Amino acid sequence: MTIKVFQPQINRSQEVQRSALMIFSHSDCGQLLAILRPSKPWLPVDPRTLMKTPRTTDLRLIAPGEYGHYGLEQALERIQPNPILQAAEYVSLQFNVDGMNPFRDTNLCIWPILGRIIDPVLISPFLVGLYSGTKKPDDVNSYLRPFVEKLLQLLERGVNIGHSNTRAKICISSFVCDSPARAFIKRKMTHTGYFSCDHCVQRGFYTEKKLHIPKPTAHYERTQCSVLGLIATRLSWNASPLI
Repeated sequence: MTIKVFQPQINRSQEVQRSALMIFSHSDCGQLLAILRPSKPWLPVDPRTLMKTPRTTDLRLIAPGEYGHYGLEQALERIQPNPILQAAEYVSLQFNVDGMNPFRDTNLCIWPILGRIIDPVLISPFLVGLYSGTKKPDDVNSYLRPFVEKLLQLLERGVNIGHSNTRAKICISSFVCDSPARAFIKRKMTHTGYFSCDHCVQRGFYTEKKLHIPKPTAHYERTQCSVLGLIATRLSWNASPLI
């Protein structure tokens, strides 16, 4: 008597899922699935089923809009397996925070938090969190808190990149932001403010409709202690969660 043993195609589905995530858009993936399904019946019809796209995302209220946190660790674990990354002891991360208006006929704006690996290999950016509202978040602490809390945990214990069996330690390379976004996440004056210099804590002055800040001396160098001291002298300021 011949016994046929059914072996689930979970591993192959996961391989296709990871490849599609890095290479194809959803529309391209749908067309490819339609071609492959006659010979590969274990493949789903809809790319959302293959990618296991969540139907809902938990949103939290951050005045005056809403914020959805997709997760830094989850994004790093979903990265397509790479021999270089799997053997790496350290990975260097770069982050971007910026605001934009995606639609012309509405005042809706979005503020995504993006990240990517830049060392030992360059990886395409991934989404960590997304805020949507009629203007930027009123409180940068509420906006950045989920991201910063998880980042501190990963800095301490590392992360499994692409479901690797070994944990890689992570380090922060930089935050890439334009002047308004940089001022927002650092809770500092905008680039036109008197205390807007990124290299010192001395007050600038206006002349001929331009802001001038003298060359900083050692006494006015911008350090963590000097920034916290400047915040303490202005009761309306609060330290950024990134400090």
